[in-house]
This record gives sequence, C-alpha cells and structure tokens, in this order.
Amino acid sequence: MNHVLLATLTALLLTACPPVGPNGRDVGAACETDRDCTDECEESDAFGDGMCTMDCDDDNDCPDGTVCLLGGLCAVECDNDRDCEAFSQGFECRDTLDRGLDRVEVCLDD
Repeated sequence: MNHVLLATLTALLLTACPPVGPNGRDVGAACETDRDCTDECEESDAFGDGMCTMDCDDDNDCPDGTVCLLGGLCAVECDNDRDCEAFSQGFECRDTLDRGLDRVEVCLDD
C-alpha cells in the first residue's frame, strides 16, 4: 500500500511542475548544476546565475513555448517584460535571433 501511495505522490509531483517557465526543469527554472534540470544548466550572462535549458538545432528540438536561439539553446518566448518577471530580477523580454536567423523575443538576463 505504501508503494502505491509513494508512486502516486511522485507522479503528482512530476506533473505539478510545468516543463517550461520559471519552474520548468526543461527550460526556465533556476539551477546550479545539470542535476537540477532535465538536460542542462546554462550559466552564461544571458541565462543569469543558471537556467535550465536544452541543446537544439532548430525549434522542433525545443518544448512548446520556447525557441532555439542562434547559440543552439532553447529559451522561453515572451511578448513583453512582464512575461519574464517571475524568472528573477534582471530578466527581460529581449529581441534576438533564432537558429533560422529570424527575430524572436525571449526571456534573458540583462
């Protein structure tokens, strides 16, 4: 009985966090190491003190709500700075290029 309860609670916890956004282990969550993420923890200037992301060759490699940036990493799309407020102080909706050299707006650290 305890195993069933543990399995149910684990499943609920895994589905409670969306894969994308400020708590998204795929793309968007704050992180310190790769173990905090589904794929990797990027610690470059644009990703602040660390943000979960995924390697990509094009947008098809990224989860819904994200795009593949020119540098080959997925980032969360946005329409304005308010969309980026939950990530952390300093993140804003920035205009940049995706892998196809199209202009996109994504949440990045200033």
